[in-house]
Amino acid sequence: MSSVLLKSAASATSRGSTSEVCRQRDVKGLYKLVDEGKIKNFTGVDDPYEEPEHPELVIETDKETVEESVSRIFAKLTELGYLEAEARVMVTARRK
Repeated sequence: MSSVLLKSAASATSRGSTSEVCRQRDVKGLYKLVDEGKIKNFTGVDDPYEEPEHPELVIETDKETVEESVSRIFAKLTELGYLEAEARVMVTARRK
């Protein structure tokens, strides 16, 4: 099974900091629901996050743009045979 690891600047520090970055980026308000007790077993809060031992791709969101991250993800999907090169070009072109 393939695994992708998404990292931000906070990932290299304590787990609490990672949670804070996720809370800041939470546009759906899920962390608020967790805090209110409306969601249980939320990964990284009351359910542990288990980082993959050997991810096939590491995306470091603090070191690259969204476009660079997307390009790297499409490249890996193409390499693994999940996406055809032509589809990757179409999706990338449409984003511009």
